Amino acid sequence: MKKIPQFDSIDAMAQFWDGHDLTDFEADLVQPTEPAFAARPPSRIRLDSRDAEHLGKLAAAQGMSAGELVQQWVRQRLARQRPRQPEKRARRRPA
Repeated sequence: MKKIPQFDSIDAMAQFWDGHDLTDFEADLVQPTEPAFAARPPSRIRLDSRDAEHLGKLAAAQGMSAGELVQQWVRQRLARQRPRQPEKRARRRPA
């Protein structure tokens, strides 16, 4: 009988199940009692009261929470900092 392996990441689990059928492991299935992967605790930043107030006003003007606005800013900045992948150029065929 096949056994479900232990996984160390969601990617490894997804890759396994992409190539296997759950019905092959029905005898091995149990109801989980705790999460398979623990969520990371949220990051916190300290702001002085003026900056926090200004951030709150900017976020409200965009219809979002201060936390959502900070997440958006961080994602944008990280995207600009990532190394760019070299563009693949099409090879020209000799005429």
